[in-house]
Amino acid sequence: MENEKASQETYIAEMKAMVDKAIMRMKNENPEFVVFTVSIWTDRDAAVSAINFDSLENSVLNIKETNEWNAKYSFEPITGNRSTDPADFKLRNFEEITHAAIPPKWYSSLIKIGKYAFFEMIKELNIDRQNFELGINSTKDWYAKTWNVDSLPKS
Repeated sequence: MENEKASQETYIAEMKAMVDKAIMRMKNENPEFVVFTVSIWTDRDAAVSAINFDSLENSVLNIKETNEWNAKYSFEPITGNRSTDPADFKLRNFEEITHAAIPPKWYSSLIKIGKYAFFEMIKELNIDRQNFELGINSTKDWYAKTWNVDSLPKS
């Protein structure tokens, strides 16, 4: 039990450091980039995590291209204008970390990281103030739990 707690604490510390570094890099390297979507994911099997940033323009283009492919093969079109596959984000794997180990209850810790990133760090970035969203993955989906701009404190 003690080992599991230490593993959770290490994972959270590593993830916070990754988020902090990514926010600082975005501010310095991409100050004009308007962030439409952020995805934070952990691949438990690979012991890797990453944070990804997307723009509205890239997301709309990606959905258009996906829907053209879907139509060709008689798949249902994607609705809306938000791409939720971090592999297709404009700044995918913007910051990555390789973990020594992933704790058994990594998802509950990732929710804490999502809240930390959303409520404490994202305000540092140039976000789409009307449509911004942050998502994290689960064992079932790359974009499973989200927080959107409506949840941000009004300033």
